[in-house]
Amino acid sequence: MRVAIIGQQDFGKAVLEAFLARGDEVAGVFCAPEKEGAKPDPLRVAAQEKGLKTFQFPSLKGQDAVAAMKELNADIGIMAFVLQFAPQNFVNV
Repeated sequence: MRVAIIGQQDFGKAVLEAFLARGDEVAGVFCAPEKEGAKPDPLRVAAQEKGLKTFQFPSLKGQDAVAAMKELNADIGIMAFVLQFAPQNFVNV
């Protein structure tokens, strides 16, 4: 199954690792942007270390976020500890 993960922090990283351990294909990972000087997001770091497509849009409301989700052609999107608002057109992809 092709999975898109939308999340952040340690919980998002644990979800990513669980899907990879199951043998699912992670098509891409969406993380919230990190604030300057903040600790790096563990989900983003893990995704990049694994060579996965990683997106950090300021908002999931923009057409660029929706286009990126469509481009991934994922079978399912998993919301794992998301503090960003995910609009209906993003979720419907």
